[in-house]
Amino acid sequence: PPLRARLSAAARERVAQRFSFAAQAESYRELFAGLCNGKGDRHLLPERPEGCCAQKVPVPFSAPPERPVGCCAQMGTVPFSAANMSLRSKIAAVPFARMAYRGMVGATRRCGVPALWRTLSGRRHIILTFHRVRPSGAPADSFDTCPSTSADEFRRILQQLRERFAVVPLDELCARRAEKRPLAAVTFDDGWRDNYTLALPILRELDVPATIFITTGKIGCSAPFWQQELGRAFRIAGEQPAGEAAHRLRSLLGLPPGRPFTPELYRHTVLRWKRIGNGSGPFSAQCIPHTPCAESRHTACTESPHTACTESRHTACTESRHTACTESRHTACTESRHTPSAESRHTACAEYVIPSGPRLFLDADEIRAMAASGVEFGSHTVSHAILTRLPPAEIERELSESKAALESLLGKRIDALAYPDGRYSAEIMRLARSAGYRIACTTDSRWVAERDRSIGLPRIEPPYFSCNGVDSRLAAAACADVSDGKKARSPRSTSDKIKILFLIDDFEGPEGGTEQHLLFLQRELPRERFELHFGVLSRIRRMRAEDFPVRPIMLGEGTPPGPRGALQRLRILTRLIRECNADVVHAFCRRSELYACLAVRWAGRGKVLGVRRNIGYWHTRRSRWSARLVGLLGAHYAANCQAARQFAARVEWIPERRVTVIHNPLPAKRLAEGLANVASRQSLGIGDGEQVVGMVAVVKPIKDYATFLRSARLVLDKLPRTRFLAIGPEEPHYAGEMRQLARDLGIDGQVSWLGPMPNPMSVLPLLDAAVLSSRSEAMSNSIVEYMAAGRAIVATDVGGARELIDDGRTGFLVPPQSPESMARRISQLLADPKLQNIIGENARQKAENDFSKEIIFRKYTEFYSRMANGAD
Repeated sequence: PPLRARLSAAARERVAQRFSFAAQAESYRELFAGLCNGKGDRHLLPERPEGCCAQKVPVPFSAPPERPVGCCAQMGTVPFSAANMSLRSKIAAVPFARMAYRGMVGATRRCGVPALWRTLSGRRHIILTFHRVRPSGAPADSFDTCPSTSADEFRRILQQLRERFAVVPLDELCARRAEKRPLAAVTFDDGWRDNYTLALPILRELDVPATIFITTGKIGCSAPFWQQELGRAFRIAGEQPAGEAAHRLRSLLGLPPGRPFTPELYRHTVLRWKRIGNGSGPFSAQCIPHTPCAESRHTACTESPHTACTESRHTACTESRHTACTESRHTACTESRHTPSAESRHTACAEYVIPSGPRLFLDADEIRAMAASGVEFGSHTVSHAILTRLPPAEIERELSESKAALESLLGKRIDALAYPDGRYSAEIMRLARSAGYRIACTTDSRWVAERDRSIGLPRIEPPYFSCNGVDSRLAAAACADVSDGKKARSPRSTSDKIKILFLIDDFEGPEGGTEQHLLFLQRELPRERFELHFGVLSRIRRMRAEDFPVRPIMLGEGTPPGPRGALQRLRILTRLIRECNADVVHAFCRRSELYACLAVRWAGRGKVLGVRRNIGYWHTRRSRWSARLVGLLGAHYAANCQAARQFAARVEWIPERRVTVIHNPLPAKRLAEGLANVASRQSLGIGDGEQVVGMVAVVKPIKDYATFLRSARLVLDKLPRTRFLAIGPEEPHYAGEMRQLARDLGIDGQVSWLGPMPNPMSVLPLLDAAVLSSRSEAMSNSIVEYMAAGRAIVATDVGGARELIDDGRTGFLVPPQSPESMARRISQLLADPKLQNIIGENARQKAENDFSKEIIFRKYTEFYSRMANGAD
C-alpha cells in the first residue's frame, strides 16, 4: 500500500493496462500469428473483444492498423509489430515470456550444452607456464616449492605442443583467441638464470617463442626467494635432527619435540606463511637465517634500473631478509607460539646458513641477449609480493616501478604482466590497466576461452600438461613413464597382463586411510601380472608426482569448474581408458565412481570397481540417492569389512552379490621401518616413569577427540603419571576447539599434540595403551596398526571394530561417546602390565594370520582377474 500511494494516477493506469489480461492476450495473438502464419491475414485470427483496442478490419499482418485514440494511445504505447523481428525480440516483447526465455537459456547453459558445443568445435587455446628448468637426470628438490621441469621433459612437452597447436607469442594468442585453430603460448615466471642456460637452447632448437615475466627486484641476484631459503634451512636441520641448529629452528617455528623436518612439513609451513603474509618475504626476518647481502647481489641490484634496496621495502634486499619485524604487518610470529628475539634468531640461524652460491637470476646482459633472440619479456612486479595483501598505493608502486625498470632496460614498451602467485582481484586488474598493462596472466588452471579478458588470461602449469591433451597422442604420452623417457605402451597390447586404472578425486596426502590403501596397491601389486595407471580428477596435496609408485595423470588440470569442466574431464577419462586399454577402473571416491561408470560405457570397454571404506556417516538425503543412482550403472564394489557391505546393501540398495569383502592389508613395510627407528621418549616430551596412552587418528569431529580427552581427565584422577599423545593431521578449527577443551579440563600439560608424522609406527612401541574413540568407522587402519605393533587396544564398538577386536582377548570394546567406560578400560590396562602383554600378543598374532599382505593380495588378484574376464 505505501508503494501504491506513492505512484501517480497516470502510472497506476499505465501499469494496470500494460499487464491486463486484454493487453497480454493481444500480444500473444500477434506473436503467434507472426510465428505460425506470418504471411497470412489478420482476419484468420479470432475477433477481438469490444473495447478500446478492438478492431475488426482485416489487414495484412505486416501492416497492423493504427489504433484509435483511447486508453492504449493515451499511454503512449508503441503499436506492436512482429514484422522483421527476430525470434528473441518477439519473445522478449511479450510480458513474462522474457523471464521464461531467460530461464530456458540459463538451464541450457547449466546443463553444459554450450560448453559441449565449444569443446566439439575445437576452439581451445592454451598458455603454459614454467618456472625453473633443471638439468636432465637431476631430481627435483623436495625442499623447494618452486616448480621445476627437467630439460628432457621440457623438450618433450614442447614437441607435443607443436604437434597439436600453433605456438605463437603471448600477445599474438591474445589477439587471435577468437580463431578456431588451437593456439598455444609458452611463458616463464620469476626470471631464473636456467631460463637462459637450459631453456633458451631448446626454445631455439624447436623454434618456439616464449615470454618471461621478470621480478625486477631479483635481476642479477644470487639470493633466492624466502621459500628456497626456508627449504635450505629445513634440509640442513633435517640432516642433523639432534643438533643445536635443528633444536633452535624447531623452537623458532613452534614445532613439538621429535617432529622431523620433512618435505611435507616444509610445504605446509610455506602455505601457512603465504596465507598470513604478503608473499614478498617478511617472514625471512623472523624465521629464516640472516646473512648479509653478498657483494655480487649488491652489485646486481645497483645495476638493475629500479629503485635502490634502501629506498623500498619490496626490493631484492627485502627478499634477502633485511626487513625488520616491526615493518611487517603479517609476521610469522602470529602463527608461532612465542616471539623470539632478534638476537636469538640471528644466533640460532647463523649455525646452519649456507653462504650465497652462484647467481640464480637473469642479469641485465642476459635479458638483453634473450630479447635479441626473440624472447618477449613482461613484468612480475618488483618483489613478487602477493598483490591482494597490499594496499592500493603499494600495488601501484609494484606495477609501475617494475614496468619502468624493464622498459628502461630493454628500450621498448612493456605491456604484459603476470600476477605473483596468481592472486588478483577486480581492483588489481583495474590498477594494472591504469599502469599501462594490456595483457595479464593468472594461474587459473584451464584453457583459454574467447570470452576471457586479456587482463586475466588463464595458464596451465606442467608437468601434468600432457594428460590434458585433446587428441590421442597427448593422452598416450601421459601414460608413458616420463621419468625415464620410455615410449608409451601400445594401447592394444597382446600381453596377458591385467590393466588397471586407479582413479581418485583428490589426493589429500599420504596420511589418509584411502590414500594409504591406494599407495599400497600401487607399490605391491606385481608388475609381471598387472599394468597399472593412475588418474586424479582434481589435485594432489603434500606429495609430488615423482614420489608415487605410478606416475599420476591429472585429468582435471586445465579444466574449468562446473558442468563445462565435468564434461571435459569425462571426455579425457574416456580417451584415457581407451588408450590404456583398461580392464578395470578402480575408483576410490564417490565422484570417481560416477565418472568411471559413464566413461567405461562411452569407451566401450572395462569394468568399474568402487570401494566402500566407511559406513556413510557423512551421508545426506541427496548423497544417498546419488549413490543409489550410481549403483544402478552396474559397478562392483570392494568393502573393507562386513559392516560396510551391509551398510551399502541397506542404505545404498547395492546387491550384496556385487560387494566383495577384502580387508585392509597389514602395513608390514611401515611396521618394519617404525620398529627400526623407534622415537625416543625424550623427543616426545615423555617424562621418566610416565605411562603413555596414544591415539592415531585425524583430528576431526568424527574421531571424537572430546571423548578421548574427557576419559584422559578421569584416568589422570587415578593415575597422574600418565602422558596422552594425539598423533595425526589436524583440521584447524576442530583442533583449536580440542586444545581449548584440554585447557578447560586442566590436562593440557599432560596431552601432547604431535601432528602428522611420516611413520606413526615409530611411536606405537612406546604406548602402554592404544585408543580409538571414533563415532563411526568401517575397518580402521589405526586398529590394524595397533594390532601389528602388539599394543593393547581400547576402541569404541562401531562399524567393523568388532570384526577386528575380540572383546577381552585382543582388546576392549566400549560404547561410543562414553568417557567413563573408556577411562575404566584404560586404567585397567595401565594397572596391569601383564594384561597389556597378553592382549598385545594376541592382537599381533590375529593381525599376522588374518591381514597379511599375501592373503589380501591373493584376494585382490582373484577379484581383478574375475572382473577382467567378464564375470558379473
